[in-house]
Amino acid sequence: MKAHRTLTALLGCALAPAAPSTPTSFLSFQSDPGDYIGGGASQNYTLATMKFVGWGDSVQPAVNISVETPTGGGSFVRWSLSMKAPSGQQLLPGTYNNATRYPFQAAGVPGLSFSGNGRGCNTLTGSFVVLEAVYGPQGEIERFHATFEQHCEGVVPALRGQIRIVADPWR
Repeated sequence: MKAHRTLTALLGCALAPAAPSTPTSFLSFQSDPGDYIGGGASQNYTLATMKFVGWGDSVQPAVNISVETPTGGGSFVRWSLSMKAPSGQQLLPGTYNNATRYPFQAAGVPGLSFSGNGRGCNTLTGSFVVLEAVYGPQGEIERFHATFEQHCEGVVPALRGQIRIVADPWR
């Protein structure tokens, strides 16, 4: 069962103050020419231009982040990022090499998946580095900062990115 939480829910109140004028939460990525997911483009999103939705998975504890960005006319682009430590481990600061596609990775192998804009990998290889991971009492994300690199379908071109979530809007 997945429990979806918006940033407001992560804060625990509906009347949280507005995010600072220079938010520290962001998602950015750079896609090499030939990378299927990013199409060779680079993007940088902040709280001013996106909505974060984070959730956990009680069957396979992981960090899952979805970013929705309005494109006008009621439509939006959604990017999704999932990272999971090898089975039996909590996702904590450290380097996770030899990652394969989440949630289909083998036991003992880290899982990774970055997809969006209608594109996803059937198979992938990659790695990620968790720089900071702070969870609340129910496992909710309070602070999370990571970099990642993935290669779809065994090709050399990569998509590299960075995510930082700060659920406390005063920082």
